[in-house]
Amino acid sequence: MNAGEITVVGGGMIGLATAGLFAREGFQVALLDSGNAEPWSRGPVEGRVSAINPASRNLLAHIGVWDNIKRERVSPYTRMSVWDSNSAAHITFDAAEEGVSTLGHIVENDLICHCLRERLAQNYNVTLMSDTRVTGFNPDPGAGQAVVEIEGRNPLQSDLVVAADGAHSSLRTLAGIEISEQDFQQDAITATILCSKHHQNTAWQVFTPSGPLAMLPLSDSRCSLVWSRDRTGVNEFLSMDEAAFCRHLESHFAGQLGNLQLAGSRMRFPLYSRHARRYVTDHLALVGDAAHTIHPLAGLGANLGMQDAAALVETVTAAHQRGKPASGQVVLRRYERWRRGENSATLRAMQGFKNVFGTEVNAIRQIRAAAFRAADQVAPLKHVLAQLAMGTRGDLPTACLPAMED
Repeated sequence: MNAGEITVVGGGMIGLATAGLFAREGFQVALLDSGNAEPWSRGPVEGRVSAINPASRNLLAHIGVWDNIKRERVSPYTRMSVWDSNSAAHITFDAAEEGVSTLGHIVENDLICHCLRERLAQNYNVTLMSDTRVTGFNPDPGAGQAVVEIEGRNPLQSDLVVAADGAHSSLRTLAGIEISEQDFQQDAITATILCSKHHQNTAWQVFTPSGPLAMLPLSDSRCSLVWSRDRTGVNEFLSMDEAAFCRHLESHFAGQLGNLQLAGSRMRFPLYSRHARRYVTDHLALVGDAAHTIHPLAGLGANLGMQDAAALVETVTAAHQRGKPASGQVVLRRYERWRRGENSATLRAMQGFKNVFGTEVNAIRQIRAAAFRAADQVAPLKHVLAQLAMGTRGDLPTACLPAMED
């Protein structure tokens, strides 16, 4: 029995990973990318990065690209240091305490995409189509397929269409799937920062009155800054000259990273929480940002999307092996139940963190300081939090688990 035909719409990390997982299972895959992929540059890190946790690393190894990514450039971190700027509350996670070599890796998004594209280009099960704009989605349950209409090209017929086309998913809109949305009233400021002191392979995060600030370790003594700030005053903040901006940044680290310098331009993007009311409909499944977007304070966005991709492929493959169609509603709803519940819990938790750390009400400040102390001093609780950060807790897809040793 031949595997079915899958169309994945979206050429970012999650779309590429979804295509790679389906192709590995023998499905014929068409990957539609609305842009033209730029070659990855081995120059200084300038673009967006992700904190790839061990579960996502296992998935990338499962597809066969992790060694290539690691060979090019990754930045492992062995510690996480998190504190509240308005109290003595502090918690540190250490890889050695968890019995692992690293807690995760900071990797450029463009590098992950580059290695995934190279891998897909070598797979005869995959057709890569760039510069494509989807203009229609027409499911036909009677025929057992869906038709994807593409501007200026012949339409594609597929057993299953996967929307991996981001937070403003055109496929989600075409399918009539509604979303709930919350504006955090914050913008994330990103930049690459050169530190005069080494970052000690530590991911640093401080909760400030205006929003959480993270410094993620890169190669040498550079860090990737992600500073989520209340939108009021962001323009004024970004208009600071480089020296003033860096002095303001230094004030939150008490000299731990030394003198700081900008090593590139500052960028900003608005922060929203979005969640699709459904993940599936006839012949369609949503993954990644098309299904949900989350506050970046815990660095979970890309990792949740990777787990979506692995769960969808695992569910569809298991059904196919039993002779069931990939797009059957029973099959797709199984995927939806698996991932929507877990993602909902994570989105609620991040909203709670944002609310608790975004207020200066004295009673709440005292509660969060006590919670920090408890989390740092109670070993079982600290271990659970570390597992959540590493993506090793919960109902994980098989591709996100460590490979079995021969």
